[in-house]
Amino acid sequence: MTNAGMDLEARVQRLFLAQGIFAERSLLPAIDGKHKLLATDIDVLVSEYSSGFHLTRRHAECKSGRRIRILDRVLWLSGVRTMLGADASYLVLTTFNEDAADFARNMGVNVMTVRQLSTWESALGISENQWPNRSNVKLFEPNKRLWLDLGKKENALNVDKFVRHAIQFVEIDSWHVFGYRLLNRLFRILKGLSDLSRDSASSISNNVSSRYVTSALLVRLSQYLLAMCHDVSCVPVSDLHSYLQSRLIFGDQDAIRARGLVDNTARWISHALKDRNIAMPIEVDLDRLFQPPKYADSLTSLIQMLLMSPIEARYLPLAIDTMQFGSEGETEQLIRLRAAYRAALDIALRVKGFAIASLGIEPSLLTPVRKELAVLSGGEQFSQTSGMESSSSQPNLDFGLS
Repeated sequence: MTNAGMDLEARVQRLFLAQGIFAERSLLPAIDGKHKLLATDIDVLVSEYSSGFHLTRRHAECKSGRRIRILDRVLWLSGVRTMLGADASYLVLTTFNEDAADFARNMGVNVMTVRQLSTWESALGISENQWPNRSNVKLFEPNKRLWLDLGKKENALNVDKFVRHAIQFVEIDSWHVFGYRLLNRLFRILKGLSDLSRDSASSISNNVSSRYVTSALLVRLSQYLLAMCHDVSCVPVSDLHSYLQSRLIFGDQDAIRARGLVDNTARWISHALKDRNIAMPIEVDLDRLFQPPKYADSLTSLIQMLLMSPIEARYLPLAIDTMQFGSEGETEQLIRLRAAYRAALDIALRVKGFAIASLGIEPSLLTPVRKELAVLSGGEQFSQTSGMESSSSQPNLDFGLS
């Protein structure tokens, strides 16, 4: 079940999606890798890209109650904006006084009431029953909570544990800053899900949960691809392939230093074995550790294609989010969302094709799940339109990256 606060977050998320801007909810910035120290939660994070692949962030805090210590919230939001490197903060409240609003503006926080939010929705032509993509919390949220709970049970299936791990990666580890170590980890999680899905194909519940999180990972991958484009924008074209190969092998580590550590460790082991009259097994081949993955060439071609289409590529995360989680009827009705989706649809299909053809992801894992979730939930609850599963949104495996 959802609550009034979550429904308000969904409205703010919907507001930006309807403007053709990617927005997501309920992200947790962790300060340790074990998720035991979660700093706070981000109600809504808005990510907008320029044609130069520069990321601009905004974030929103939504409070549906009437007894809110507004000054405390404003000071807290100012700190969160610094942590996120965001350009703007929004505080959405039921009501507030003008003195508090003036203080908030001086702190760089935009305060709005629910009534003002409704006015903005009307100006954009958003009706009450339109909930694009994952802003439809009454459809997605209960199922996601169920999968998280299933994954932490002592007798949980391996696929349920892995789905929980993957959801936590999406919502906790993957979004705050980009790193090539995270890109490589995302690829490993995608492969793990694909391998497990082949062993668990008989379970409808596992199939739907795996498909949901695979789609969420594909959205995050699209953001990583844009971050990579921004990173390599100063790399000479002749060095692009070798640079990306190095990042896929060593992540964010210095390649020379990392290789030196491995070489020195192997030399130390070899000397220790030699002192005991034991020869190093001939099967030990250090060069195998430094081979790029098989998808390195296709990934380089994909990045080159994005670099040549910067205007369309800026809408890639929104296009994949809409392709995987949206409904065709709502997308057509929301003019700006429709325009952004169509602008990047061809690129989105190529990314989907890359995941299938180059990463080896099971095609069925990238089938949208909205229709099945609506059936499991007894109806769309927010929206009665069906999922985007027309033939136009299916990946073309001949996507020109060979």
